[in-house]
Amino acid sequence: MAERKYFFVSQGKTYSQEASGKYLWAPDDNVWHHQTMKEINTGDVILNYTNQSIAAISIAKGPAKKAPKPSEFATSTVWQTEGLKVDVDLYPLPWAVPKHSFIDYFYEKQNSYHGVVNSSKGINQIYLGKINNLMLEKVLQESEKFPSNESLIKKIRELRIREISSEPIKERVYPQGSMAAHV
Repeated sequence: MAERKYFFVSQGKTYSQEASGKYLWAPDDNVWHHQTMKEINTGDVILNYTNQSIAAISIAKGPAKKAPKPSEFATSTVWQTEGLKVDVDLYPLPWAVPKHSFIDYFYEKQNSYHGVVNSSKGINQIYLGKINNLMLEKVLQESEKFPSNESLIKKIRELRIREISSEPIKERVYPQGSMAAHV
């Protein structure tokens, strides 16, 4: 079985449509954070971010498949009509986890140049980024602070998404000469 992976999806304008349809969708283009859809497999965990908070946790039902742009997306979206779709089991959090409760931790623990948090400690303008198991665990811990989230978090933990790796967290690597390397 493939190692479980963890993702962070920023669903500003499309959260309500994707949540009600229980899917993720991104254009199939050459943009790295859209291409990340191709890395999702069955059982992978996705944190659904919208309105400055994590509103839900999703479990992928399978890998990304080619799919047309959903008809429920506003016609004003400039995305091409062909894309990638991942069906998910979506678990809305009764109390969303606000950005301020995890942003510093995410910044410290993200392990790639394509992280979800920028040097100003804001969420990068991306659709889908990879996170690690420690970042997921932080969100689960923050979720449990809200009593109405407890039963859902227990259910998610029972789905065995809490697989703490023995691998150390790698330091962020920035391309030489990038502005981020000088922060």
